[in-house]
Amino acid sequence: MKPPDSKRRTRAEQLVDPATAAPDDVPENLRSVRRPPGAFDPTAPSLIDTNSAAFLAEATRGRVLVADDDRTLRGLIRGALQRAGYEVVEAADGVAALDAVKAGGVDLALLDVQMPGADGIEVCTEIRRKHDSLSLPVIIVTGLDDRDARVWCKAVGADEFLTKPMDVTELLIRVENLLKLRRYHTRLQRQNELLEDTVRVRTARIRAALDDAQKQQRRLRQVLGETFVRLSAAVEFRDLGSAQHVERIGVYAAWVAKLAGLPEDFCTEVGAAAALHDVGMIAVSSDIITQPTGLSPSQRAMMERHPHIGSWILGEGKVPELVLADGIAASHHEWWDGSGYPEGLTGHGIPIGARIVALGDVFDALVSERPWRPAQTVDEAFEHLRAGAGTQFDPTLCGVVLDNQDVFRIIAGGGSPRPSGEEEDGDGTTL
Repeated sequence: MKPPDSKRRTRAEQLVDPATAAPDDVPENLRSVRRPPGAFDPTAPSLIDTNSAAFLAEATRGRVLVADDDRTLRGLIRGALQRAGYEVVEAADGVAALDAVKAGGVDLALLDVQMPGADGIEVCTEIRRKHDSLSLPVIIVTGLDDRDARVWCKAVGADEFLTKPMDVTELLIRVENLLKLRRYHTRLQRQNELLEDTVRVRTARIRAALDDAQKQQRRLRQVLGETFVRLSAAVEFRDLGSAQHVERIGVYAAWVAKLAGLPEDFCTEVGAAAALHDVGMIAVSSDIITQPTGLSPSQRAMMERHPHIGSWILGEGKVPELVLADGIAASHHEWWDGSGYPEGLTGHGIPIGARIVALGDVFDALVSERPWRPAQTVDEAFEHLRAGAGTQFDPTLCGVVLDNQDVFRIIAGGGSPRPSGEEEDGDGTTL
C-alpha cells in the first residue's frame, strides 16, 4: 500500500532538475540519499555548474540522440543537455532512432526501453552490430527498477543504465564521462593514424634513400670493375698487345661461380676481381713475358714472384672486391694437388676465388695465341681441363665447366651467354 499522500507521477514529472527544484519538490527517494550537512555529496548540484565557462569549455558540443516516445520528457532532457552545451537529436520511436544513427553524426545515444516500433534494447542491439562502446556509447533509460532489466541492458551492450525519475546532474555526469572517454578514443585514433602516416612517409623516404644508395653502390661497383679491367688491360697490352684476355677472364669467372650455384653478389664480385689476377705482372720484364723460348731458372723465379707482388699491391684494399682480388692474385697459380706456386696450397686451402679464376685463366690462355705457341682449339682446351681435374683444378668446379661447354664456347667466340628465359639480343646466345 502506498502512503495516502503519495501521488502517481506523470512521465514528465519523473525528470527532476535539482539545480532548479525547490527542496520540497525533490522526490523522497532522492532525499534519502542526501548526505548529512557538510559531508561530501558527489550528486550535489553545487558541484557541477552546467552554466559555468569551465564546464562549457570542457564539453565538446557532442551530439546526443534522445529517443523516447514521451514528447514532454524529451523536451525536458533536451533542455538540460542543451544548457550543458550539447547538440540534441530527437527520436519518438525505435525506428526513428535507428535512422538517426544510420544518418551519422551521433556521439551518444540515450534510449528509453519502452518505445513503439523497436524498443530500446532492440535499438541498442542493432547499434552494437556496427558500433562499439568507444565509437558510440549508449545509455538506457527505463522506469523499470529491477535486476532483469539491468542484466538485459548490459547484455546487449549498454554502457550506462538510468532509472526514472532521473537526476539531471547524474545524467549529465554520465553523458560527459562517456563522451570524454569517446573523445580520448577518437584522439588516440587520430594520433595513431597520424603516426601511421608519418611511419609510411618516413618508410617511403628510407626506401627511396636505400634505392638511391643501392643504385650508387651498383654504379660504384661498375666503375670499380671497369677500373680493374682498364688497369689490368694496360699491363696485358704492354706485354701481349691485347686487352681482351683480361675482360674474358672476368666473364669466365662470373659464369663458373653462377653455374656452381654461388651467391649472386659473389658472382658479381669475383667477375670484377678476376681482372686483377695478374696485376703483379707489372713487376715482370716484358722480355720474360714475351720470350718465345723456354725460361731460364732465374727467369722462371722472377715470373713466379708475380703472385706475391700482386698480393702486395692489393693487400691494403678494404672494399670486398679488392679483398677478393688479393686472394685471387696470390693463389690463382696454386694447384689442387699442392704442386702449384707460390705457397704450395692444396685443395680447399686455396681460396675459392682463385680456384675459379684459375679455370678461366688457363682456358682462355689455351685458346689464345701466345708468342711461344699457337692457339689451341676449344675442344683441345676442354680436354686439357678434363686431364687436370683433381690435380691442377678443383674437380667440382672443373666439372661445372665441362658440363656447360656451350657457355664457354660462346665466351671464347666473343659472345655473351644469357640465362634461359632472357631474350636473345645482338650477338648474345640464350642457353
